[in-house]
Amino acid sequence: MTEDFVQNDTSNTPVDILWVVDDSGSMGDEQAALATNFETFIVGFMQKDLNFNMAITTTDARSGISGHLVGKVLNREQALLNPTQFILDFENFVKVGTRGSGEEKGLKTSVDFLLQHGAEFLRDNASLAIVYVSDEEDQSPFSVTQYLGQMGDIKSGINKIRTYSIVNKVDSGIQYETVGNRYMQVSNSTKGTSSSIKDDFYSIMDLLGEKIVALAENFPLSYDPQDAVLEVSVNGSVQSSGWSYSSVDHLVRFDTSNIPSAGANIQVKYQACNVGML
Repeated sequence: MTEDFVQNDTSNTPVDILWVVDDSGSMGDEQAALATNFETFIVGFMQKDLNFNMAITTTDARSGISGHLVGKVLNREQALLNPTQFILDFENFVKVGTRGSGEEKGLKTSVDFLLQHGAEFLRDNASLAIVYVSDEEDQSPFSVTQYLGQMGDIKSGINKIRTYSIVNKVDSGIQYETVGNRYMQVSNSTKGTSSSIKDDFYSIMDLLGEKIVALAENFPLSYDPQDAVLEVSVNGSVQSSGWSYSSVDHLVRFDTSNIPSAGANIQVKYQACNVGML
């Protein structure tokens, strides 16, 4: 397996972030928690001047609604121009309401959003992070594998995508709340992470921000390298040191003192141990 990347200027590293927020009747408190703790999430992006796009859709997949854009696309330029207004916009948009369909179909609506709004939202050279927030299981009609395939087709490869889930990880015994197994399966398949929707949202948003910043700054692999053995080259020259591999995030990271120049070609060779699982 060989994967090729290009080193971006670290001051202009692109990442597109899609929030898929459950808008059914039980989600008012969770939406408020997302809004309250958004500033914790975004602080790392602003400190490192990352080049981000951000958008919000819901889990309501009814005809004419599925995949709709809530508010507008938010980006770094808006945040730099007026940080206060930028944060207020996100806080207002993420409170998507509680009158949406009780049949939450976040996998379907996320793919529908990318198909409908990809031209204005997705950038070819950007990583894509999708964050699912729901207190119920996904009820989309197709298999998880099919939705992963569609996402990969849209981004010309699954390696540029990480999905993160804020869901019920265990049965709470509360009516209208179910375990988000399908969301967690998507997150696991794309090397993302899953958090419990019952946990403190400050901690969730803080960690999520760190994960997505790391995704933007480093090189995400599509598969697990067998025995964590990799060969990393920069402009055709094999690098015996100056980089590391995180088996948790499945990212290749260069040491701060060894970051390649902007525009450098990065090639990672390895034997994949789970090809075909996606």
